[in-house]
This record gives sequence, C-alpha cells and structure tokens, in this order.
Amino acid sequence: MFRLLSRPRPSWEKTVESQGLIYHHTKGGVYWNESAYYQFSSREIDELEAATNELQRLCLEAGQAIMDKRRFTELGIPESAVDAIVWAWNAEPPAIYGRFDLAYDGNTPPKLLEYNADTPTALLEAAVVQSYWLQDLHPKDDQFNSIHEHLFAKWKELKDYCASPLYFAAAEDVQAEDMMTVTYLRETASEAGHETGALLMKDVGWDNDAREFVDLDGNAIKSIFKLYPWDWIVHEAFGAHVLDTCRDVQWIEPIWKMMWSNKALLAILWEMFPNHPNLVAAYLDGPRDLQQYVKKPKMSREGANISYVGDTRIGVRWQPRCHRLVGRRRRILRHGHPRVGRSDHGQPESIRPAPLPIESIEGARSTSVPTVSACPMSALPRLGRNREQFERPPVVRLCRHPTFSDHAELGFSQRVGRPIA
Repeated sequence: MFRLLSRPRPSWEKTVESQGLIYHHTKGGVYWNESAYYQFSSREIDELEAATNELQRLCLEAGQAIMDKRRFTELGIPESAVDAIVWAWNAEPPAIYGRFDLAYDGNTPPKLLEYNADTPTALLEAAVVQSYWLQDLHPKDDQFNSIHEHLFAKWKELKDYCASPLYFAAAEDVQAEDMMTVTYLRETASEAGHETGALLMKDVGWDNDAREFVDLDGNAIKSIFKLYPWDWIVHEAFGAHVLDTCRDVQWIEPIWKMMWSNKALLAILWEMFPNHPNLVAAYLDGPRDLQQYVKKPKMSREGANISYVGDTRIGVRWQPRCHRLVGRRRRILRHGHPRVGRSDHGQPESIRPAPLPIESIEGARSTSVPTVSACPMSALPRLGRNREQFERPPVVRLCRHPTFSDHAELGFSQRVGRPIA
C-alpha cells in the first residue's frame, strides 16, 4: 500500500459540486483532498475483502448472541425497544447498507474500529465522486468500488417489497452532507424503478386519529429510508409511536441496527472471538491491562465525546443544541458503505452514477447531548510519518456493506503497524 502525491484537478471544487459534493470544505479546512491517493496491490484488496466478509459473519453471530442472552441493557438499549428489535431481527425487513471503519497498514490484518450500520455517510464520496476522479486522472486503472452497482441491485430486489412511495428523509444539516447522501440514495432507488418522495425528518408527521405517520399532504408513510439514528428515535417523544407501529412501517435501516451501530459491539465481539486477527481488544468493564487506549460512548457520532489515554490525555467534547415542537401532528425534530466489491473495468454505462442536482439547503445540526462513557484504544497503524500524510485522500474510506452491517467503559487496543511507504 502506497500513499502517492497527486496534483488536484483544475477547478476541482466546481467539478465535485456538479457531482453533488457541495461540502468539499468544512470549518476545519479541506474535506475532499485531491493532493494524495492510496494505491493497493491485488493481495491487499483481497485481504480487505476477505476481512470484511469475515467481520460480517462475526457480527451476525454476535447479533444472535445478543438476542439469545438478552444483552440489550449492556448496550444501553431501552427495554421499550427490545421487542421491536427482536421482531425485526427475526422478520428481516429491508436493510440496505452499512460501513465498516477499519485500521489497515498493508502489513498487519485489517482491524475493525467500529461498524456504522445505522446512519453511515461518506457514501456519495465513495460511490460517485471518487469514481469520476478515477476516470479523469487514471482512466486505465481499476478501483475497488462497485457501490453504485450494488445499491442499484439491492433497490431493484426490493422493488416489489417496499410500499410505494418510498420516502427518503434526513435532518437538516449546515453542510448538507446528510441531505446529499439521502438524495443520492433516492436517485439509485428511482433508477431501480421505485416511486420515491423526499422529506425532512422534521416534516414527518404523526396523525393521532389514524394512528399513522404521514407526509406534509397527510398521506400515510409505509416505507421510509431515514438517515436519522435509532438511538435518538427511541428516546424522542414520537419514539413510542414508532415502536408501536414498527410492524406496519418499513423503516430503513431497521431497528435491529441499533445493536451493530453500538460501540459495545466491539467488546462483545472480542469476548466471543478473543485474539481474532480482525478485532481489537475491547472491554465493557474498564481498560484492564491496556496502557494506551481510547474511551468512547457506546452511542456517539462524528468523534463526539472521545478521550485518548496514553502519555497524555486528550478529550473531544461536543455540546449540540436540541429543538422540540409540540402539536397534534408531532414533528420529528433533531439533527444531529455498502458492499464495496471489485469493479473489473469501471461501471456499466447503463448504471453509471450521474451527478446529483444541487439544492439550497438551510438549517443547523443539533442532537441530544450524549452521556459520556469510555472506550479505550491504543496507538493504531499510522498512515504516514508527517502531518500531511494524515489528510483525507480521495478514497475517503475503505468500507464494506452487508447484503441486507448507557454506558460503561469500553476499550480496545492494537499493535502499531509499519508506516505506509
């Protein structure tokens, strides 16, 4: 595995904006960084694919173990949500994608850091934008990327299963990352033949008389993809309605994803499969013998409320805002990759991802304030030996999607691998 320097395309900002990536810069600087990319050998790609297949198998076993031993309390899942989770796990309603976050240095086996199974982003970047980047700069090269094809195939498989229209909803966010992710997913579903609709989460209404969720026109919602975490939903005022009607509405992703998007999954995996080459040591009862580790809440997003414990202690805190609206029709308020296979010679012309339309989106991100818990981690394989090598490359994340992927101390550690050349 090599990290290679690259000259950014002329007017690259306008190029990626035309493809839907309107959040190429953040307050911290450049988000979409074209100054470098990663090159992998066939062996490394095969190792990544094998590891993600294996991790999916382990997660399935862990999910069943959580069910059989009723370990929901250890995950911080409220008792009110348990029956819905058990029903969804056994009934297998539609599920689309998730994202494994891995630590990999090309030398030691890939290690699972967490499973973003409920509300994963970086999808537009991985499926569309980096595909066009490859076509522009490396048209003769291959890319470990068939996300778009797999999404299209999955939606087509669900064409006669999902109720129509299939709604797509996200919370408002300043950078529009969630909105553009949902817009892309809606495009792939429409391309596969679904009748679709778009909503903000705050515009999903509850009709008390009909006992059903409705859109702005009062039409019943029977199928909805929501980029909105279940661990928020079940604690919201409308959460009881979601749980009461979960068998009547196809919520995508399904509620059982609460088990996999929970950091406690790492500890359960380590307990079930100790010293597995694709796992890191993780514990629910404290760091034990770990000297360097990271503490994480079981439920958190975007690096919120994480502490690194080593020679020095570094903490990251996030205190977001909350909003609430009351009325007869209660609105859902609060803001907060798919199977990546090998593409032999690019994407078939018939389903090549098209640039997304740009929409003006206003709003602010907010969420509930999480309870801080602990999740330790030691130093992980470094991506380079200087600061520049830690910048985000065009290949945003290496991830794999399954075909259907409060609070106690949680810790994990791993040996340091060799730097990338």
